[in-house]
Amino acid sequence: MDESVESWRKEGWSGYSAATGTAQRAQEGTSQAVQEVEERLRVGKRQVNSGRVKVRSYVIERPVSESVNLHSETVQVERRPVDRAVGAGEDAFKERTIEAQATSEEAVVAKEARVTGEVLVRKEGSDRTETVKDKVRSTKVDVDDDKRSGRTSPSGRGA
Repeated sequence: MDESVESWRKEGWSGYSAATGTAQRAQEGTSQAVQEVEERLRVGKRQVNSGRVKVRSYVIERPVSESVNLHSETVQVERRPVDRAVGAGEDAFKERTIEAQATSEEAVVAKEARVTGEVLVRKEGSDRTETVKDKVRSTKVDVDDDKRSGRTSPSGRGA
């Protein structure tokens, strides 16, 4: 059995994965990439008569750690010398195969992005009526005509 295990390892087999139910074969000379993704929020600003509001969001990272207990099982084969007679009824020359599966657990990490709050930016408008007070000017003209009897009215006609 030890020889079989060693032979499989030389062929590139890394063991059984309980998660997928299949054996994992290592690929020599290959690599896998995990992309780093960063979300960015750009918030513009606008000027209004009563002031300005600017809202900015940003990402912070903090290290976290969790402990997990993992279980591993190994298969061990032991040979013992025995010297006894074959018992009556024992089929000594019967072929048999015994298989034992070694298992181990590995940590699996999953992340989920959750919305935990919102910041709302709202503008409210209102209408109002305003009375404007000021002074306006105009010009009036009085004409004195000596030719006519009496004074004329501001329009220039006789009284």
